[in-house]
Amino acid sequence: MSLELFRDRLNRSRLYPDDIKCSIIHSQLKTLMRVGSLGSSDILTMKTLQNIRKTHFACGVPGGNSLENGSTLSAALELLGQYLGLKPGHVGTKSRLRSTSEKLSPFIKESSSELPKAKIGLIHTSDVLVPMFTDLSRELMPTVEALNFADNQLVKDILALGATSSAVSDRLLGHIREAQKAGVDAIMVTCSSLGPSIESLQALVEVPLIRVDEAMAALAVSMATRIGVIATVSTTLGPTAELIERRARDVGKSIEVMVGLCEGALEKLLAGDVSVHDKMVSERLLVMIPKVDVVVLAQASMARVTSQLPQELCTVPILSSPRLAMEALAKRIGQGAI
Repeated sequence: MSLELFRDRLNRSRLYPDDIKCSIIHSQLKTLMRVGSLGSSDILTMKTLQNIRKTHFACGVPGGNSLENGSTLSAALELLGQYLGLKPGHVGTKSRLRSTSEKLSPFIKESSSELPKAKIGLIHTSDVLVPMFTDLSRELMPTVEALNFADNQLVKDILALGATSSAVSDRLLGHIREAQKAGVDAIMVTCSSLGPSIESLQALVEVPLIRVDEAMAALAVSMATRIGVIATVSTTLGPTAELIERRARDVGKSIEVMVGLCEGALEKLLAGDVSVHDKMVSERLLVMIPKVDVVVLAQASMARVTSQLPQELCTVPILSSPRLAMEALAKRIGQGAI
Protein backbone atom coordinates (compact mmCIF):
# COMPACT_ATOMS: atom_id res chain seq x y z
CA MET A 1 0.00 0.00 0.00
CA SER A 2 1.35 3.42 -0.90
CA LEU A 3 1.89 6.17 1.66
CA GLU A 4 -0.70 8.35 -0.06
CA LEU A 5 -3.35 5.62 0.05
CA PHE A 6 -2.53 4.86 3.68
CA ARG A 7 -2.88 8.53 4.64
CA ASP A 8 -6.15 8.84 2.79
CA ARG A 9 -7.69 5.75 4.33
CA LEU A 10 -6.30 6.52 7.78
CA ASN A 11 -7.80 10.00 7.65
CA ARG A 12 -11.15 8.59 6.59
CA SER A 13 -10.98 6.09 9.46
CA ARG A 14 -10.67 9.09 11.82
CA LEU A 15 -8.08 7.51 14.08
CA TYR A 16 -7.34 10.97 15.51
CA PRO A 17 -10.74 12.47 16.34
CA ASP A 18 -11.00 15.30 18.84
CA ASP A 19 -12.83 13.14 21.37
CA ILE A 20 -10.53 12.75 24.37
CA LYS A 21 -11.50 9.09 24.66
CA CYS A 22 -9.25 8.42 21.69
CA SER A 23 -6.15 9.99 23.26
CA ILE A 24 -5.08 6.59 24.51
CA ILE A 25 -5.38 5.15 21.00
CA HIS A 26 -3.08 7.88 19.73
CA SER A 27 -0.71 7.13 22.60
CA GLN A 28 -0.51 3.43 21.84
CA LEU A 29 -0.08 3.97 18.12
CA LYS A 30 2.80 6.34 18.86
CA THR A 31 4.29 3.62 21.08
CA LEU A 32 4.09 1.15 18.23
CA MET A 33 5.71 3.66 15.91
CA ARG A 34 8.46 4.32 18.45
CA VAL A 35 9.28 0.63 18.79
CA GLY A 36 9.86 0.47 15.07
CA SER A 37 11.81 3.71 15.01
CA LEU A 38 14.15 2.85 17.86
CA GLY A 39 14.59 -0.82 17.00
CA SER A 40 14.20 -1.63 20.71
CA SER A 41 12.51 -4.93 19.89
CA ASP A 42 13.03 -7.50 17.16
CA ILE A 43 9.37 -8.44 17.15
CA LEU A 44 6.65 -6.38 15.53
CA THR A 45 3.59 -8.44 14.70
CA MET A 46 -0.05 -8.20 13.84
CA LYS A 47 -0.60 -9.64 17.32
CA THR A 48 0.70 -6.33 18.68
CA LEU A 49 -1.94 -4.50 16.67
CA GLN A 50 -4.62 -6.88 17.91
CA ASN A 51 -3.53 -6.38 21.52
CA ILE A 52 -3.81 -2.62 21.10
CA ARG A 53 -7.17 -3.02 19.42
CA LYS A 54 -8.44 -5.31 22.18
CA THR A 55 -7.30 -2.88 24.88
CA HIS A 56 -9.08 0.05 23.33
CA PHE A 57 -12.36 -1.72 22.73
CA ALA A 58 -12.31 -2.22 26.50
CA CYS A 59 -11.62 1.51 26.91
CA GLY A 60 -15.10 2.49 25.87
CA VAL A 61 -14.29 3.34 22.26
CA PRO A 62 -17.55 3.11 20.27
CA GLY A 63 -18.09 -0.28 18.73
CA GLY A 64 -18.25 -2.68 21.66
CA ASN A 65 -15.63 -5.27 22.54
CA SER A 66 -15.67 -7.49 19.49
CA LEU A 67 -12.45 -7.74 17.49
CA GLU A 68 -14.38 -8.41 14.30
CA ASN A 69 -17.02 -5.68 14.25
CA GLY A 70 -15.46 -3.48 11.56
CA SER A 71 -15.14 -0.52 13.93
CA THR A 72 -13.19 2.65 13.27
CA LEU A 73 -10.24 1.55 15.40
CA SER A 74 -10.18 -1.96 13.99
CA ALA A 75 -10.11 -0.64 10.45
CA ALA A 76 -7.40 1.91 11.22
CA LEU A 77 -5.11 -0.63 12.83
CA GLU A 78 -5.66 -3.12 10.03
CA LEU A 79 -4.71 -0.37 7.60
CA LEU A 80 -1.54 0.28 9.56
CA GLY A 81 -0.66 -3.39 9.38
CA GLN A 82 -1.26 -3.44 5.65
CA TYR A 83 0.82 -0.31 5.13
CA LEU A 84 3.71 -1.75 7.10
CA GLY A 85 3.44 -5.02 5.21
CA LEU A 86 2.94 -7.04 8.38
CA LYS A 87 1.37 -10.46 8.36
CA PRO A 88 -0.05 -12.48 11.26
CA GLY A 89 2.79 -14.02 13.23
CA HIS A 90 5.45 -12.10 11.33
CA VAL A 91 8.69 -11.68 13.25
CA GLY A 92 10.55 -8.56 12.25
CA THR A 93 14.29 -8.52 11.70
CA LYS A 94 16.31 -5.39 12.38
CA SER A 95 16.29 -4.63 8.67
CA ARG A 96 12.49 -4.99 8.71
CA LEU A 97 12.32 -2.57 11.64
CA ARG A 98 14.46 -0.07 9.77
CA SER A 99 12.11 -0.42 6.81
CA THR A 100 9.14 0.06 9.14
CA SER A 101 10.75 3.18 10.57
CA GLU A 102 11.28 4.60 7.09
CA LYS A 103 7.66 3.97 6.13
CA LEU A 104 6.36 5.61 9.30
CA SER A 105 8.79 8.52 9.27
CA PRO A 106 6.95 10.76 6.79
CA PHE A 107 3.68 10.31 8.67
CA ILE A 108 5.26 11.08 12.05
CA LYS A 109 7.09 14.14 10.77
CA GLU A 110 4.00 15.45 9.03
CA SER A 111 1.83 15.20 12.14
CA SER A 112 4.38 16.71 14.51
CA SER A 113 5.57 19.58 12.33
CA GLU A 114 2.16 21.23 12.37
CA LEU A 115 2.72 22.74 15.82
CA PRO A 116 3.72 26.41 15.99
CA LYS A 117 6.82 27.54 17.83
CA ALA A 118 6.25 28.01 21.55
CA LYS A 119 8.01 27.69 24.88
CA ILE A 120 6.75 25.65 27.83
CA GLY A 121 7.96 25.30 31.39
CA LEU A 122 7.92 21.92 33.15
CA ILE A 123 8.25 22.03 36.94
CA HIS A 124 9.28 18.76 38.58
CA THR A 125 9.58 17.77 42.22
CA SER A 126 12.25 15.23 41.30
CA ASP A 127 14.86 15.20 38.56
CA VAL A 128 13.90 11.56 37.94
CA LEU A 129 11.07 12.90 35.77
CA VAL A 130 13.16 15.19 33.55
CA PRO A 131 14.24 12.57 30.94
CA MET A 132 10.68 11.24 30.55
CA PHE A 133 9.12 14.63 29.90
CA THR A 134 12.02 15.76 27.74
CA ASP A 135 11.55 12.73 25.50
CA LEU A 136 7.78 13.28 25.30
CA SER A 137 8.28 16.93 24.43
CA ARG A 138 10.70 16.09 21.63
CA GLU A 139 8.37 13.43 20.26
CA LEU A 140 5.05 15.27 20.52
CA MET A 141 6.16 18.90 20.24
CA PRO A 142 9.43 19.05 18.28
CA THR A 143 9.01 22.74 17.44
CA VAL A 144 8.30 23.67 21.06
CA GLU A 145 11.10 24.61 23.45
CA ALA A 146 10.74 22.86 26.80
CA LEU A 147 12.44 24.28 29.89
CA ASN A 148 12.76 21.90 32.87
CA PHE A 149 12.81 23.20 36.45
CA ALA A 150 13.60 20.33 38.84
CA ASP A 151 13.67 20.76 42.62
CA ASN A 152 14.34 17.59 44.62
CA GLN A 153 13.74 19.45 47.86
CA LEU A 154 10.11 20.01 46.91
CA VAL A 155 9.16 16.35 47.20
CA LYS A 156 10.93 16.14 50.56
CA ASP A 157 8.99 19.15 51.79
CA ILE A 158 5.75 17.64 50.52
CA LEU A 159 6.40 14.44 52.45
CA ALA A 160 7.41 16.31 55.61
CA LEU A 161 5.04 19.29 55.59
CA GLY A 162 2.18 18.38 53.27
CA ALA A 163 1.48 19.43 49.69
CA THR A 164 -0.68 22.42 50.65
CA SER A 165 1.67 23.87 53.28
CA SER A 166 2.67 27.51 52.83
CA ALA A 167 6.34 26.56 52.58
CA VAL A 168 5.63 24.20 49.66
CA SER A 169 3.31 26.68 47.91
CA ASP A 170 5.87 29.49 48.27
CA ARG A 171 8.64 27.30 46.89
CA LEU A 172 6.45 26.24 43.97
CA LEU A 173 5.48 29.85 43.25
CA GLY A 174 9.17 30.75 43.10
CA HIS A 175 9.71 28.21 40.31
CA ILE A 176 6.58 29.39 38.51
CA ARG A 177 7.87 32.96 38.53
CA GLU A 178 11.26 31.75 37.33
CA ALA A 179 9.56 30.04 34.39
CA GLN A 180 7.55 33.17 33.62
CA LYS A 181 10.72 35.27 33.56
CA ALA A 182 12.12 32.81 31.02
CA GLY A 183 9.24 33.73 28.72
CA VAL A 184 7.24 30.50 28.68
CA ASP A 185 3.77 30.35 27.11
CA ALA A 186 2.47 27.72 29.53
CA ILE A 187 3.62 25.92 32.67
CA MET A 188 2.93 22.31 33.61
CA VAL A 189 3.62 21.03 37.13
CA THR A 190 4.37 17.32 36.85
CA CYS A 191 3.65 16.42 40.48
CA SER A 192 0.03 15.44 41.15
CA SER A 193 0.38 16.15 44.88
CA LEU A 194 0.57 19.84 44.03
CA GLY A 195 -2.77 19.88 42.19
CA PRO A 196 -4.67 21.98 44.76
CA SER A 197 -1.77 24.43 45.05
CA ILE A 198 -1.62 24.79 41.28
CA GLU A 199 -5.28 25.74 41.10
CA SER A 200 -4.94 28.27 43.91
CA LEU A 201 -1.89 29.88 42.30
CA GLN A 202 -3.38 30.26 38.81
CA ALA A 203 -4.71 33.74 39.64
CA LEU A 204 -1.13 34.87 40.30
CA VAL A 205 0.20 33.55 36.99
CA GLU A 206 -0.08 35.28 33.63
CA VAL A 207 0.14 32.09 31.54
CA PRO A 208 -1.84 28.80 31.73
CA LEU A 209 -0.82 26.73 34.75
CA ILE A 210 -1.54 23.07 34.04
CA ARG A 211 -1.99 20.06 36.32
CA VAL A 212 -0.28 16.96 34.96
CA ASP A 213 -3.29 14.79 35.84
CA GLU A 214 -6.01 16.91 34.17
CA ALA A 215 -6.20 15.00 30.89
CA MET A 216 -5.91 11.64 32.64
CA ALA A 217 -8.80 12.42 35.00
CA ALA A 218 -11.05 13.52 32.13
CA LEU A 219 -10.20 10.40 30.13
CA ALA A 220 -10.84 8.08 33.08
CA VAL A 221 -14.28 9.62 33.68
CA SER A 222 -15.16 9.32 29.99
CA MET A 223 -14.21 5.64 29.96
CA ALA A 224 -15.58 4.06 33.11
CA THR A 225 -17.79 4.21 36.19
CA ARG A 226 -15.56 2.14 38.49
CA ILE A 227 -12.21 3.90 38.62
CA GLY A 228 -9.21 2.74 40.61
CA VAL A 229 -6.56 5.22 41.74
CA ILE A 230 -3.14 4.01 42.87
CA ALA A 231 -0.44 6.22 44.38
CA THR A 232 2.89 5.78 46.14
CA VAL A 233 2.29 8.66 48.54
CA SER A 234 -0.88 9.75 50.36
CA THR A 235 -0.45 13.41 49.39
CA THR A 236 -1.14 12.43 45.77
CA LEU A 237 -3.91 9.91 46.36
CA GLY A 238 -6.40 12.45 47.69
CA PRO A 239 -5.91 15.22 45.10
CA THR A 240 -6.10 12.83 42.13
CA ALA A 241 -9.20 11.03 43.43
CA GLU A 242 -10.85 14.39 44.17
CA LEU A 243 -10.06 15.68 40.69
CA ILE A 244 -11.63 12.61 39.09
CA GLU A 245 -14.76 12.97 41.24
CA ARG A 246 -14.98 16.67 40.34
CA ARG A 247 -14.68 15.93 36.63
CA ALA A 248 -17.48 13.37 36.95
CA ARG A 249 -19.71 15.94 38.66
CA ASP A 250 -18.93 18.43 35.90
CA VAL A 251 -20.35 16.06 33.28
CA GLY A 252 -23.15 14.75 35.48
CA LYS A 253 -21.80 11.21 35.68
CA SER A 254 -22.07 8.89 38.68
CA ILE A 255 -18.81 7.04 39.38
CA GLU A 256 -17.17 4.97 42.09
CA VAL A 257 -13.56 5.69 42.96
CA MET A 258 -11.45 3.06 44.72
CA VAL A 259 -8.02 4.01 46.05
CA GLY A 260 -4.89 2.04 46.81
CA LEU A 261 -1.68 3.27 48.44
CA CYS A 262 1.72 1.68 47.78
CA GLU A 263 3.08 2.82 51.10
CA GLY A 264 6.83 3.29 51.16
CA ALA A 265 7.28 2.87 47.39
CA LEU A 266 8.15 6.50 46.74
CA GLU A 267 10.83 6.44 49.41
CA LYS A 268 12.35 3.40 47.68
CA LEU A 269 12.37 5.26 44.37
CA LEU A 270 13.99 8.35 45.84
CA ALA A 271 16.61 6.13 47.47
CA GLY A 272 17.45 4.67 44.07
CA ASP A 273 15.82 1.28 44.66
CA VAL A 274 13.79 1.38 41.46
CA SER A 275 13.15 -2.36 41.19
CA VAL A 276 11.55 -2.54 44.64
CA HIS A 277 9.41 0.52 43.85
CA ASP A 278 8.24 -1.06 40.60
CA LYS A 279 7.50 -4.39 42.29
CA MET A 280 5.38 -2.70 44.96
CA VAL A 281 3.39 -0.78 42.35
CA SER A 282 2.92 -3.89 40.20
CA GLU A 283 1.61 -5.89 43.15
CA ARG A 284 -0.89 -3.18 44.05
CA LEU A 285 -1.99 -2.94 40.42
CA LEU A 286 -2.71 -6.67 40.23
CA VAL A 287 -4.90 -6.40 43.33
CA MET A 288 -6.81 -3.40 41.96
CA ILE A 289 -7.38 -4.55 38.36
CA PRO A 290 -10.14 -7.14 39.04
CA LYS A 291 -12.18 -4.60 41.01
CA VAL A 292 -12.45 -1.73 38.52
CA ASP A 293 -13.01 -0.80 34.87
CA VAL A 294 -9.92 1.40 34.59
CA VAL A 295 -6.89 2.08 36.79
CA VAL A 296 -5.31 5.52 37.15
CA LEU A 297 -1.68 5.83 38.23
CA ALA A 298 -1.66 9.01 40.29
CA GLN A 299 2.03 9.83 39.87
CA ALA A 300 4.10 10.34 36.75
CA SER A 301 6.92 8.32 38.29
CA MET A 302 4.72 5.19 38.16
CA ALA A 303 4.18 5.30 34.40
CA ARG A 304 6.88 2.86 33.33
CA VAL A 305 5.51 0.05 35.52
CA THR A 306 2.67 -0.69 33.09
CA SER A 307 5.09 -1.98 30.46
CA GLN A 308 6.47 -4.49 32.95
CA LEU A 309 3.17 -6.26 33.61
CA PRO A 310 2.30 -9.44 31.68
CA GLN A 311 -0.09 -8.56 28.85
CA GLU A 312 -2.61 -11.22 29.86
CA LEU A 313 -3.00 -9.68 33.33
CA CYS A 314 -3.81 -6.19 32.04
CA THR A 315 -7.50 -6.85 31.62
CA VAL A 316 -8.50 -3.20 32.07
CA PRO A 317 -6.90 0.01 30.77
CA ILE A 318 -4.15 1.46 32.97
CA LEU A 319 -3.73 5.21 32.57
CA SER A 320 -0.69 7.27 33.49
CA SER A 321 -0.40 11.01 33.25
CA PRO A 322 2.83 11.95 31.41
CA ARG A 323 1.93 11.11 27.81
CA LEU A 324 -1.73 12.07 28.15
CA ALA A 325 -0.79 15.41 29.69
CA MET A 326 1.77 16.22 27.01
CA GLU A 327 -0.58 15.18 24.21
CA ALA A 328 -3.27 17.45 25.62
CA LEU A 329 -0.77 20.30 25.88
CA ALA A 330 0.42 19.73 22.31
CA LYS A 331 -3.20 19.82 21.14
CA ARG A 332 -3.83 23.14 22.90
CA ILE A 333 -0.70 24.61 21.36
CA GLY A 334 -1.72 23.30 17.94
CA GLN A 335 -5.16 24.89 18.30
CA GLY A 336 -3.64 28.22 19.24
CA ALA A 337 -5.12 28.03 22.75
CA ILE A 338 -1.64 28.61 24.18
